[in-house]
Amino acid sequence: MREVNPAYSDDGEHMRDVQVVVDENYINYLLYNLYHRDRVFSVAEKLFDWMPETAMGGGTAIRALMSTQIWSFFFPELAEFKKGSRLDFKCGFNKDYLITGQLEHVEISQVQFEEGDHVGIDLHFGCNLNVLEETAEKSDMEALMDLFKDFHNVGDAKAAWTTYRSVFMSLYFKASFDFSDDAKKINTMGLTSEDYTFSEGMPIAFGKILDLNVHVDELKIYKGTTAQSEEAHYINSLIHEGKDLYRNSGFKTLLDTFWSAGMPVAPFPIVEHCLGLSPKDSSMSIKDGYAVMAFDYNVDKADDDCLFNMGKTYGAQKGKKEVRMIDKLMKMAGGRKGADKMKDVLKNIKADVLKTVSGGFMDMDIGEIDIPDLPFTVPEFEIGGLKINLNDKEKINAGLNAAKDFV
Repeated sequence: MREVNPAYSDDGEHMRDVQVVVDENYINYLLYNLYHRDRVFSVAEKLFDWMPETAMGGGTAIRALMSTQIWSFFFPELAEFKKGSRLDFKCGFNKDYLITGQLEHVEISQVQFEEGDHVGIDLHFGCNLNVLEETAEKSDMEALMDLFKDFHNVGDAKAAWTTYRSVFMSLYFKASFDFSDDAKKINTMGLTSEDYTFSEGMPIAFGKILDLNVHVDELKIYKGTTAQSEEAHYINSLIHEGKDLYRNSGFKTLLDTFWSAGMPVAPFPIVEHCLGLSPKDSSMSIKDGYAVMAFDYNVDKADDDCLFNMGKTYGAQKGKKEVRMIDKLMKMAGGRKGADKMKDVLKNIKADVLKTVSGGFMDMDIGEIDIPDLPFTVPEFEIGGLKINLNDKEKINAGLNAAKDFV
């Protein structure tokens, strides 16, 4: 970690409803904790977190992206699964997990922000690739309901998933971004009078990658405990040859012409739904050691009892979002075939979510918190006039344990 001097921006593009400044040390401290913490993340669940709750077809989109057909490009044997089979990556940065992958670089991942919208990331992680084999075509409602069942382990949802491969990687990549308004538009090739701005109403800040340098230090793949060296070599070749193909062929020009839009980079801050605020637009820039993100919101009337019913944590906010979407799904079920069964499943999931939210926490049982000692000294930094000292372990532990009852 290094000494950083973050500051709010006075640039006109960032003068919006809300401005957030993120110090790279904050992200690196989170990565440090993940290195010492036994926890994995579902990629499908993270995609759901970013999905607007009004996009009831989002389940179908996630299902299409997280499918064996798509990922068979990297793992050809996935094509042997039945059409319609789903997959998910469960990933972690934990030290012991990385050791099971026999990586030489069992290190803490780090992020570095550089002036001029440049980001460098040194990543060390592992993922289990899990597959659920099924054949039935699903409607938007059924696809979204399947996600809820997976997240809450309803019925035999958890037991039905099998681990296909375990992948462990150490890699470094550096990217240069364009966060201008052009990165939020799609070239319609004259079909419309103006290019389509797809980011409007999306709770995500977008950025277009102008240049990307990727170097894979290690890549190991296992089927059970057996190393799959040929598969690792194949994927490594795809990464490096694909990078050269993109840079040295007409593919880059083709992509820039027909798809000049950006990619999701950062989500909007969590905002209580009952306040009547919905995402409108955003801007972002990378400075030396920190990122500046600014957000605009559409403002509607807040609920009368909003002040007394706010979720206290990200988990509670997510749970309340799920409840609202479940209520919409139950209304959509209507007179559909098997509607009663669908509603029963959704009611059980809703009851489980409400129970968890009312318990004051999500996803885990919070016991006594004791963060590990830092192996180095972190420079003290300041955010919004508040001085932050990450070296004072006793004070941090006391504060976290005092606050956990409200988490």
